[in-house]
Amino acid sequence: MSKAHLKHTRPNHFWLVCAFLSGVAFAAMLLLARFSPDTLDDLDALVTPHIAWLQSFASVQVFIGITTLGSVLGVALIALGAAYFLRRSRSSIVRLVVLLAGAGLSVEAAKSFVERIRPEVLTWLVPESSFSFPSGHSTLSMAFYGFVAVSLYRRANSAVTKTAAIILPGLIVLLVGFSRMVLNYHYFTDVIAGFLLGFFWLSVVFLLPRSVTEFGK
Repeated sequence: MSKAHLKHTRPNHFWLVCAFLSGVAFAAMLLLARFSPDTLDDLDALVTPHIAWLQSFASVQVFIGITTLGSVLGVALIALGAAYFLRRSRSSIVRLVVLLAGAGLSVEAAKSFVERIRPEVLTWLVPESSFSFPSGHSTLSMAFYGFVAVSLYRRANSAVTKTAAIILPGLIVLLVGFSRMVLNYHYFTDVIAGFLLGFFWLSVVFLLPRSVTEFGK
């Protein structure tokens, strides 16, 4: 077996550790949400009062714009642009498809398992009908913009561009998660669980071997 082949098939221990830790942490939160919801409610009660001052009409308009970056439509549109940018890399396209499909399906499965009711909607907003745990926007944001960050980082050729590749997508992820709490569509623990689930899928796709992501090549 060639050294190049060994390099492509050797497991990446960084992503392996990330997948394990985020997966275990999410599973723990999932079980708490299903069987001990009061534990999460107590955590949320520590955070919620500190967000209320941002829930004015003017602030809400800003956060509505921010939250669209983590919506299914918003992510889908930006992902199409990312796919065009990555069109020469079949492995990246496959990873992106697996990432979005896995994140989206697992969010729906977790929501159905927990069946947590959303917070009371703000006066100016339309209520959402799906369950609250975990936050789908937070999951998709962490998964997709995390993927963008890693892809840009690997292609960056200077310390400045590498730093920007991590900070800018990371800021979007944090703002989308925060927007879900300000808009009262989710609790704090919904957002944290979404981040963990999104990071789990991000780690998983970077563990996929080249033999899988470049099938038929």
